Amino acid sequence: MEESTDAPFLPSGAGSGLDPYAIPGNMADQLVSPGPYVDGEITDLLSNGISLGYGGLDWLDIQLQEHLPPINIAINTAHSKELIMTPPTDVCYQSGHEIHLLSSPSWHNATQSQNMPMNPAFPRPGPTQPTVHQWPFDGTREQVHPRYRLSPLRDVLQGIFNSTPNSSNPLMRSLVDLLSNKYVPKLDENTNDYEALRAMHLLQRAVDSFISQFHSVLPTIHIPTLKLSSCPTVLLTSMACIGAMLLEDTDALDKAEAFSKICATVILWLGGSDANSYCDLDYLTACCFYQIYSLGSGNRQLYQDADRSRGVLIGSLRGMGLFKSQIPYEVDKSVPQLQASAGTAETEASWLQWRNQEQEKRLAWSVFEYDCSLCTLTNRRGMVDLGELPSKLPCPEALWEAPSAQAWRTLSSRSSTVYFGLSLMLVIRAITAGKKMPNGLSSWGRRLCGQVIGRLLWDLKQMEGMSILRSLGLPPLFSVENQTKFKLLQTFDNLAREIPNPESTKELIDSNITQLIIHYSFLNSAENVMELVVFLVRVSATKVSPSGEANLDAAKRQLRKSFGSDLCLTRKLVWHAAQIIGVADEYLVSAPCEILRVFMGCIFLIAFAKYSPAISGTGSSNTVELDRISKEPGQTELVNAWIRNGGTATIAGAEATNSSQFVAHINNHTQDLMRKVHFWGLSQKFSQILQIFQDIDS
Repeated sequence: MEESTDAPFLPSGAGSGLDPYAIPGNMADQLVSPGPYVDGEITDLLSNGISLGYGGLDWLDIQLQEHLPPINIAINTAHSKELIMTPPTDVCYQSGHEIHLLSSPSWHNATQSQNMPMNPAFPRPGPTQPTVHQWPFDGTREQVHPRYRLSPLRDVLQGIFNSTPNSSNPLMRSLVDLLSNKYVPKLDENTNDYEALRAMHLLQRAVDSFISQFHSVLPTIHIPTLKLSSCPTVLLTSMACIGAMLLEDTDALDKAEAFSKICATVILWLGGSDANSYCDLDYLTACCFYQIYSLGSGNRQLYQDADRSRGVLIGSLRGMGLFKSQIPYEVDKSVPQLQASAGTAETEASWLQWRNQEQEKRLAWSVFEYDCSLCTLTNRRGMVDLGELPSKLPCPEALWEAPSAQAWRTLSSRSSTVYFGLSLMLVIRAITAGKKMPNGLSSWGRRLCGQVIGRLLWDLKQMEGMSILRSLGLPPLFSVENQTKFKLLQTFDNLAREIPNPESTKELIDSNITQLIIHYSFLNSAENVMELVVFLVRVSATKVSPSGEANLDAAKRQLRKSFGSDLCLTRKLVWHAAQIIGVADEYLVSAPCEILRVFMGCIFLIAFAKYSPAISGTGSSNTVELDRISKEPGQTELVNAWIRNGGTATIAGAEATNSSQFVAHINNHTQDLMRKVHFWGLSQKFSQILQIFQDIDS
């Protein structure tokens, strides 16, 4: 097939050289349009003929073939009941500048029990009270819900552990005693309770592990003011779920599961016993952490619980006003800056007030990223609307990590423009226009901008996939959407060029996540190719019927046609997939969504090696390392030349060829990466799928 090589690359800026991120003009049309990749046969196959659009594959809910080999690292999945958060309605609402809470019972002493309504948050009118301005369709508000006796938390936790094989484990019983209170009790230095000391030590180790290994991924907690004795146990337990999983102990996963059971129970118990929990920052932060743990656990039951609970978490933040439609002329309610003459007590009070506001904003951004992760992992629409995101990005980490009020005061006085974080729209506009990033933009802020751009692209993809338009004979919306998508991909080009070399572990994590978002979004934007790849993986990894085999053959034929229709575009996508592998080799971020992106890069490369035509072309004799992470002009020129003309290229040290040897090499290399994050059960599911995909016939 003759290659199209005469179309120039889009300029990356005045006077700039070649850029491997830039999109050739002829590639742009195919990156952002449905043809010529998918013909009628495969379109019906992807949409199943009955849906309103192809929704992609829910990777968390996929059921693998029964004959899969056992997983080497066991994951305990015995959770006796579904723990579903049932949110109260209108628990907190805003009026002016204050948040008013409706009265509800407080945390009860573990030795008592109480009568609670099924939905304790909303006071219901008595039989003689008239209903004023009743919503006409809400007849349920007149119903009197039955009341039930809520057992003390300690009894509930002990009952759960009594039904498990670890019921006689004294350490588990001590953990229950320790975490059945609102705060962790202080142990007497002279105590002789060995098991209580062991439980406290395990909790401390798990929390320390969370702080050292996961906090940088999602820096929501204010570490300088975090104390074990004053932090609510629900938050400590949620941190311990993730932290215990990351321990190097041989029984780390068992310990994480124990914390998980306690955390899920405490979250559910608090939500049912105290309606104010849904307006409590520590409680909602705990919900966010626990749902992230559930998302990556590989446990289908926990994932489904997290999926159901996501609406409660996001709805609670809306009720607190942390997610809300932004008004251009809204009054800034930030903490005023300190005067130079402020005393120690005033400085301390202002620091804590600022911390509370910044922590609210950071929780909102963390929940948005969690929503994006669930969106990516399940191919379902996100719940957080972009129009209700906080108007400000998080403040620089140096300010957030200031160890004292005095240090915070000094740092904030020298960076007044970023005291409360930069404006989101100001930064997004600068990136879109290809301008230099504003001073004071943190590495997390840059990563969040990547998430916002990625969400915009994802929403456009959802609109394109609505096969109902074809079914109703309506014209497609491609013309305007293509222009928008093309501009967003250019914006990603601009963002990629502005990622500086990291100077700390935190910056390295943010830089790598941002790069994974960018490369994954480029792959996903050629959705007709990726949808075919995902379809092949889905059919291969699940039990197939005779009709499924026919669909599998049709998908293989169409994928070969897609890869061969534009070799320049195919090589471009190969480079993006190789960059995903390179980023993971450089530093693999331990988080569920990043594991998926690495997996997606791998299955694309396997599909390329299995079903693409030879793409060596007539390029130069120089060998190009496609997975090399470099912005050097020489490397950029080599990559651009390879994309245009082909040639010899390597990925992870092996030549990128259409061979079973390259398939095995990429699979083994990715399996090694997955083993580094084996504690996330999701990685083991992906490892199994990779092995199945490698073994299917081409």
